[in-house]
Amino acid sequence: MPYARTTAELFTDVGLVRAREVESALVERGEWNGLTEFRHFVTGEPIPMLISTFVLQHTRTGPSLVASFAQDRRGAEEDEQRLHRALAESAYRARGSRRSQT
Repeated sequence: MPYARTTAELFTDVGLVRAREVESALVERGEWNGLTEFRHFVTGEPIPMLISTFVLQHTRTGPSLVASFAQDRRGAEEDEQRLHRALAESAYRARGSRRSQT
């Protein structure tokens, strides 16, 4: 039988606050998208996560089946900085190319 984790084990304190917001959005709108924090099960380290979650099935008492997609955002800042550097370099080259053509 698989081991079940509690919400408190899965989320950091920040994530637990956000979990209440997610639950409300699922009941009211049927979906939620945003950033939250998971807890690393071994180290306890916070893991920034981008979550998209939505209700697949409702009952009279509320959502009964929910699906979520989670993307680990560790390293996302470095990726964004690399992208910005590449875009800046491309723009610089494009300006130089236009100048040499005139």
